Amino acid sequence: MPEFTSHIQETPSWAELTTSDYQGDLTFCSALFGWEDEANEMSPGMYYHMQKLRGLEVAALYQQGVEEKQQGVPPYWKLYFTVDDIRKSSAQAKESGASVIFGPMEVFDAGYAVILQDSQGAVLAL
Repeated sequence: MPEFTSHIQETPSWAELTTSDYQGDLTFCSALFGWEDEANEMSPGMYYHMQKLRGLEVAALYQQGVEEKQQGVPPYWKLYFTVDDIRKSSAQAKESGASVIFGPMEVFDAGYAVILQDSQGAVLAL
């Protein structure tokens, strides 16, 4: 697996699984992909599970929130796309029919992220 230190603009750069059964998905991803789990507590009882392959971070998963469950949102993979200017790209997405679900927000040492929903209902992140 190649190791990336940067990503080409406007291409996928990260993936997260929002799941209703994180234990089941941890077992599934470990068996299928050989991923190793590193659980990071974000708040009491809330964990962000960093998935690693040969010591490299490849994806993450976390327990779906109560609000999404109540709305009947099924588990889903969220892709993050690399952009030069998150505010400019967010504005362009809104002009193209997307709505901002959350953000922009600071994401540790990774910079900023915004969660969008396109005009067809698909969720993505920048």
